[in-house]
Amino acid sequence: MGDAQQAGKVWRIGVLVTGPPPDQHVCVLALRRGLADLGYVEGTTHILDTRWAEGREEKIVPRLA
Repeated sequence: MGDAQQAGKVWRIGVLVTGPPPDQHVCVLALRRGLADLGYVEGTTHILDTRWAEGREEKIVPRLA
């Protein structure tokens, strides 16, 4: 009988963006694409925890960070 394989750690990556929403933000899209190109699977190997300043950068960014 084989040993059960232990599940790997799921990394949480924090991303704070200003400007366009995260699902349209060029940097977030590039990060997702780059991680996928390296073989990482969102939801399995990592989770992107995104926060968006919604155009109110000067007031909300410190609270989101």
